[in-house]
Amino acid sequence: MVPPTQAEQRSMHFSSRGNAKISCIVLHHTAGTDSLKWLINNPKGVSTHVLIPKDGRIIRMVPDVLAAHTVGFSNIGRYTTASGDAGNANQISLNIELENLGNGKDPYTDAQYHACAWQVAAWWQRHGALPVLTHALIDAYGKNDPRGFDLLDLLWRALLWRKAL
Repeated sequence: MVPPTQAEQRSMHFSSRGNAKISCIVLHHTAGTDSLKWLINNPKGVSTHVLIPKDGRIIRMVPDVLAAHTVGFSNIGRYTTASGDAGNANQISLNIELENLGNGKDPYTDAQYHACAWQVAAWWQRHGALPVLTHALIDAYGKNDPRGFDLLDLLWRALLWRKAL
């Protein structure tokens, strides 16, 4: 198995994790094309740890030690969006954005599954057996991403990569 190509394109949108421990990996779709350009220049301050375009490259945007601004209004245990909570879900998650229209018809490529599985396995090796969640599972306002993505296929591939790393 050949690891995916990797590149770095730093985002300016991030924050401290504080004392929060990385506790999960969250998968997203970008809901568009030319996602790298949008993530670099977006006015909303959205970011991600890793972007995986259709060609399967891994583009690192925010270092693991920092919180990317991508899970928005989400709830993971005591890390929620409600005022007065101990922290927010960005502080405890690692995030992967998969370039996809998010309409349920735009297919994810084999190269994206390959790269995503490699990244998940690499994070498992570095941070322990983190659960892999979809944004749809944790979003407080009904986001459905990554729509049309086969999570079971990804997990099988990640387990194969875990043995290979």
